[in-house]
Amino acid sequence: MPNQAESSAILDKITSEAADWCMPRLRIEDLKQCWRSEELRPKHLEPNRASTVGNLVRQRRLNLRGNPSSPPVPGRLLAYFPDAELSDGAAEVETAGFFDVYNEPPWGCWIGWVEANDIQDASYRMFLLAWVPNQLRSEVSRGVDVNPEQCIQWMDALPAVYHEALRRSSLAEG
Repeated sequence: MPNQAESSAILDKITSEAADWCMPRLRIEDLKQCWRSEELRPKHLEPNRASTVGNLVRQRRLNLRGNPSSPPVPGRLLAYFPDAELSDGAAEVETAGFFDVYNEPPWGCWIGWVEANDIQDASYRMFLLAWVPNQLRSEVSRGVDVNPEQCIQWMDALPAVYHEALRRSSLAEG
């Protein structure tokens, strides 16, 4: 299990990689597709969700190899609980497609898969962690606000048990 400093460094590295990949592709007029490229499309039939997200993070890292890292881009972390989603489409409509009909954020901004085994409600034990740049904060917040089942939430609004689970996670093995 990584210590606090190691966990923070891994999270910072993966977040920077997500920003390096996402920001040159950001098109406000096309939030539905700009971060859902074929080059990173996840393989949804992998052995488990952690493998799917980890492989995407590693593929993004390979695609960035040799490219200089951009200065840190301010942003916010988003948690998506796929086992709690109801597929109502409200967040998709409210965000012009940033979220899909299943409330899933675009795969280009995925950071990692986290399991919070101390949570009683099984629907909220596992979550996908995604990065959102500050310039999309209001659009994404509208999606979070209209999501009745709360399967998409800002990480900083979640209870401490989720932050501890994130700290304990290995994300994509740095």
